[in-house]
Amino acid sequence: MDAAVLALNEDRDGNLWAGVDHGLARIARDGFATFTAAEGMGSRSITELLESGGDLYAVSNETSSILLHRYAGGVFTSVRPLYPPAMRYFGWASGQSALRDRAGEWWIATGEGVCRFPRLAAFEQLAHTPPKAVYTVRDGLPANDIFRLFEDSRGDIWITGIGNGGGPSRWERATGRLHHYTQDDVPGYASAYAEDRAGNLWIGFSNDVNTGKPCGLLRYRDGRFQRFSASGVIPAGWISALFVDHAGRLWVASGDSGLGRSDDPTAASPRFATYTTAQGLSSVAVRRIGEDRMGRIYAGTARGLDRLDPASGNFKHYSTADGLANGMISSIYQDRQGVMWFGATMGLSRMAPAPATTVAAPAVYITGLNINGEPRAVADPGVERLAGLRLQPDQRQMHIEFAGLGEGLQYEYKLDGADARWSAPSTPRSVNYASLPPGKYRFLVRAVTVGGVASAAPAEVAFQILPPLWRQWWFVSLAAAALALLVHGAHRYHLARRIELERVRTRIATDLHDDLGASLSRVAILSEIVNRQAGLAQSEPGQRLAEIAETARGLVDGMSDIVWAIDPRRDDMRSLLRRIRQSAGEMLEPRSIAWSLDAPPELEGLAMSPDQRRNVFLMVKEAVHNAARHARCSRVTVAIGVLHGECSVEVRDDGRGLPEPEPENGNGLANMRARAKALGGAFEVAPASGGGTEVRLRFPIAGAHKYALSRGWWNGG
Repeated sequence: MDAAVLALNEDRDGNLWAGVDHGLARIARDGFATFTAAEGMGSRSITELLESGGDLYAVSNETSSILLHRYAGGVFTSVRPLYPPAMRYFGWASGQSALRDRAGEWWIATGEGVCRFPRLAAFEQLAHTPPKAVYTVRDGLPANDIFRLFEDSRGDIWITGIGNGGGPSRWERATGRLHHYTQDDVPGYASAYAEDRAGNLWIGFSNDVNTGKPCGLLRYRDGRFQRFSASGVIPAGWISALFVDHAGRLWVASGDSGLGRSDDPTAASPRFATYTTAQGLSSVAVRRIGEDRMGRIYAGTARGLDRLDPASGNFKHYSTADGLANGMISSIYQDRQGVMWFGATMGLSRMAPAPATTVAAPAVYITGLNINGEPRAVADPGVERLAGLRLQPDQRQMHIEFAGLGEGLQYEYKLDGADARWSAPSTPRSVNYASLPPGKYRFLVRAVTVGGVASAAPAEVAFQILPPLWRQWWFVSLAAAALALLVHGAHRYHLARRIELERVRTRIATDLHDDLGASLSRVAILSEIVNRQAGLAQSEPGQRLAEIAETARGLVDGMSDIVWAIDPRRDDMRSLLRRIRQSAGEMLEPRSIAWSLDAPPELEGLAMSPDQRRNVFLMVKEAVHNAARHARCSRVTVAIGVLHGECSVEVRDDGRGLPEPEPENGNGLANMRARAKALGGAFEVAPASGGGTEVRLRFPIAGAHKYALSRGWWNGG
């Protein structure tokens, strides 16, 4: 640092902040140290990290050569092994690309086979010692372009070559022979190796070169392969790395679907849990896996480095801002001192991880507020609560800004009155609401650390958007009062009109009965007197006088029906029943026909409109008249009942029944059908059970639901 340090202070997370004359610097508590050419690194592209004999080694691939770097005394010593002079292509292997076996021999994957260097007294001698052997297709490998190397607990070396199916080959230490496994044994290119505590070898595969579908995992146990499909059992996609942690758990890195974990990989059917971005992983493209001495898991992803605490499930993300080397993470290794090393395509970083500390809950503040695009004053640097905001009906757009104190914070928020749940954690520090409806609201926001610790108390903005004028309480009250007055006035007007109409009906009925009825009766009486006094009974003038008298009496009867129909004092079932009894008696008794009217007494209070009374009466009168004149019956029964809001009327005789076809003499039946239609009901003429004829009518009537059925044709009564 070239600037002068003016102030130092430590934050709540243990990071050291330095105020310098040109700005502010931070030294992270668990920050990274990155190695460059100044520390002896001959290359920046690291493909593998390993430890042997107490020394740390880094492997790099510069396309034109593969270099080995030994770390000692704080600096690296770089060596280019003595490869065969004809070797020009060194491949593209990254991760599990080199190893030093139990005998101290070096195995290095190249583009032209596997170079096996002998055990040497000094690391630097590799630069002058040729390989002990170079294994190629001539020795039984499927291809010369070597992709992965792995030594199992038996000392056998597993080799993956690119080409001819990509299945693994195994160099057997006991015999020095190579064994190749074809697609009959394995599904495709072996891309990762690991061995569990029981000595079972796990092999991950890339996607099938022909179909592009995931190949999954194999477990090699007791000389046999057991396959686990990628469909639902393990993370799908290219398996880029496998790792067994201190607890014996198997971790699976997928290039497409995140990080998988099996707590018991030795089980007959291991179960896997998966971590994705939904659980806090920065990217589902995971390349490498490692573990620190606290049991925390490190995952190199397409977006840097994530650290997972398996106990809590919390993630912490590292990037170049923390000092991490740039580029894709290609190797993760913990040395015997507990220091974590991270090889990347653009350098090498080291970190001494610190034990987990209790992280204080971050504070969060409202820092800005805009309503309809107009800023509102907020105290600097922010406030925890804004309340009492009353907004006009047209102030429905709100933009709220907020910020928390801490590093790598995300924010969750909700709007009480509109949202029931907290939003998913995100990094934006503002939110916009448009076209909010009138109502009371509380905007709440809290900050969340990378460890999942949320603010103890959220920051708040409480506000109310007033309803428009026509929805405010006083306006609604006035409108309700005006509506009540209007309804009351309409009711009084309607009641007055009904009273006035009933008075008119009463006057018409009275005038017809008293004036016209009396006059017609007088005409009939006078016609009969003149006929008798003049002795004209047998003459043509006498017959005409008799017809005049008969017509006058018919008009009196018809007018009586009209007077009864319009008289408002007769608007009930009681009046209808009385009129039916009177009419039936006058027609049937002179002909010695027995008759009865069946209707429960409780129906007499049922209200009926004038049209209903008139149409029902005239239909019954016509049916009784037809029975009396044409049926040759000895008995007529009239039954009236109600059920489920409908009134039923039945006229039954025991006469000769209907001829075939049904007679249509005159307009009687047609008139009855027309009256039934006017009532909104159903009409039917049918033979009666036991002989005779039934005339049936059913129509809806207000208030009928209060009464039980007496007798009705629809239920077989």
